[in-house]
Amino acid sequence: MKDDLSSSSNAEPNSKENKEENCSEEFSFGFEKVSASTKQKRVNTVFTNVANEYDLMNDLMSLGTHRLFKRMLIEVSGINPGDQILDLAGGTGDVADLIYRTVGNTGQITIADPNLQMIEIGRDRLLDAGACNVSTCVCAAEALPFRANTFDKITLSFGFRNFTDQYQAFSEMRRILQPGGSVTILEFTKPKAQLLKNLYAQYRSLWPKLGAFITGDKPSYTYLNDSIEVHLSQEALLEMFRDAGFVNCFYTDLLGGVAAIHKGTKPISD
Repeated sequence: MKDDLSSSSNAEPNSKENKEENCSEEFSFGFEKVSASTKQKRVNTVFTNVANEYDLMNDLMSLGTHRLFKRMLIEVSGINPGDQILDLAGGTGDVADLIYRTVGNTGQITIADPNLQMIEIGRDRLLDAGACNVSTCVCAAEALPFRANTFDKITLSFGFRNFTDQYQAFSEMRRILQPGGSVTILEFTKPKAQLLKNLYAQYRSLWPKLGAFITGDKPSYTYLNDSIEVHLSQEALLEMFRDAGFVNCFYTDLLGGVAAIHKGTKPISD
């Protein structure tokens, strides 16, 4: 397993104008509006705080359904043996482990995540599984240190809403995908039935208390809960795929819209 814990010269840096524009923009951190740098720092702090109990809390908060959702993510992504795969916001490596169990020691799997503590857990998980074709990279989705046209597939599980500049992240994902490659995103969304929406909101309101009881950290789980509330609807995320130039875009609701899987393909003509 190969680690890359620093930025790479393969990345295409943002222009000075883009950086200045980002400095003046505000982004959602839960219900707050903050600068790009503030959001990046706060999100990184959240995941540093939750890293050690991340998988346990996912099981408790989702009643284990996140494991089924992630298996469905792998199915929808259409991963094939020999593919070059990027698991973006790959955190503790549970999705990369599923990918590895699907393709074995063929192709190449890269776990990318901006949080060092999370990615160290993911690296250890894959080492324990005997993976020899997995590399890790600490980086932000808005500035991916990979050459253009590198990956066949990109998977992303419950991390998109934490990105600071989601449009820039889409631009980067399209850049590094090979023509005909695809992005598959699993993310919390908004139930469409009002009764389910209300029940789900009440259930989610318990998460900060559960986080405080299990980990002693209520604020981090308050943010995770709030970030779901302000996240895009299924249709808005689908439109973002299209705006970024992806084709054959679609989404599938899971559990009535508690979560959804979106997929889009980079045009062959790119």
